[in-house]
Amino acid sequence: MSQQDLKGLVEKLAQHGDLVEISQPVNLSHGLANVAHAIEERYGVATLFHNLEGHQGASVLSGLTSTYGRVAFSLGIDLPVLKRRLVEALKEPRRPSHREQDFLDRATVSEGDVDLLEVPIPTHAPGDAGPYITAGIVAARDPETGRMNYSYHRMLRLDSTHLSIMINPGRHLDDYRRAAEKAGATMAVAIVVGVHPAIMLAAAMRYPGDELEIAGSLLHEPIEAIPCLLSDILVPAFSEYILEGRIDPVDRVEEGPMGEFTGLYGAKSQEYLLEITSISRRPDPIYQTILPAGKEHRMLGSTLPREPLLLNAALQISPEVKDVYIPPYGSGFLAVVVFDPNYEGEAKNVALAALSAYSTIKSVIVVNSDINVYDPEELIWAVLTRANLNKDLSILPHLLGHPMDPTAVEGLVTKSVLDATQLPGQTGFDRVVYEHPADLDKYLE
Repeated sequence: MSQQDLKGLVEKLAQHGDLVEISQPVNLSHGLANVAHAIEERYGVATLFHNLEGHQGASVLSGLTSTYGRVAFSLGIDLPVLKRRLVEALKEPRRPSHREQDFLDRATVSEGDVDLLEVPIPTHAPGDAGPYITAGIVAARDPETGRMNYSYHRMLRLDSTHLSIMINPGRHLDDYRRAAEKAGATMAVAIVVGVHPAIMLAAAMRYPGDELEIAGSLLHEPIEAIPCLLSDILVPAFSEYILEGRIDPVDRVEEGPMGEFTGLYGAKSQEYLLEITSISRRPDPIYQTILPAGKEHRMLGSTLPREPLLLNAALQISPEVKDVYIPPYGSGFLAVVVFDPNYEGEAKNVALAALSAYSTIKSVIVVNSDINVYDPEELIWAVLTRANLNKDLSILPHLLGHPMDPTAVEGLVTKSVLDATQLPGQTGFDRVVYEHPADLDKYLE
């Protein structure tokens, strides 16, 4: 079985103890999401639901990329090298391998037979407007260059053949939409659901080319891609679901609210209309979903895929930067840099560079390499024992932030950088550290 096949990865995760399979019946309207969220919070594993009311043979997978460890396992690498591997993938893209036609056995319906109600799309959070496609990757072709683009957009099922799709300004898909509007035409797209985490990560990264190139680099082999039935759009060959359709570049419909990466509900808004014209699915398909405002949403939407560029930005100031971390609990607004400065002010220069990596980031904390930034207790300890807020904290008002930041006023927020490091030879900062015996187990016998 190809390593690009999600079904094979699911089997490996189950054998590894990082995925549980649920055979009890669940309701797609909140029931599935409630169970998946509870299992993720208590046990930290992914969930695969087999017994879906009204969807015999199909399964729903949640939490595939919720943790750094699961992502590393999926890529076949050790956790400590995960971020550096993402950086390497951006520098060494690998072009996809194009197949002339589909080579998998798929059931396909098109035009008058399309029915989105047959796709097991859950309704997640209590305040969500309805069933949202949250793990769907939208594939579209640049009308000028012909280059493929893969990206995430929230999509609400409106009826049996229509979705609403949120297309934010500044995204590649909005560039294509505006081109279609200018030409007076609809825009062909495809939505793939149920793909390998390498493809999920790549679609969430900022990259000027074809994101499948990044996925191929992560897996050390070209991603196999096939053409769609109704357009020249290319999609990953092992996708569990392929939905083809047309976006009206002008008409809008009301959608929302939906739980967002901030942990809050996104407001109602006017978004574009997407008509689905074809649905293809593999035998016993796995429908992938991401819990709105959950760990996986924050992981893909605002943390791990952004760390490579954050690391590169910090390294531009000093090659001695050890690590960067965007904690999921900070909803993408907080970045932490691991760096041992030699001079006063050096840490703040690194922090300012990190702050510029993404407009979403509004607070940067720099700590020494003896701090485990993945432990919030250690991070807070460093802030409270090593930072003199009078001189180490810099407040930067009226900077561009993220439109979903609840503190933003007309898109502007107040940002900050904090130097929570100690310099070499600085007195009064000797940390109490105990040495752990290598033969500790013998004392417990």
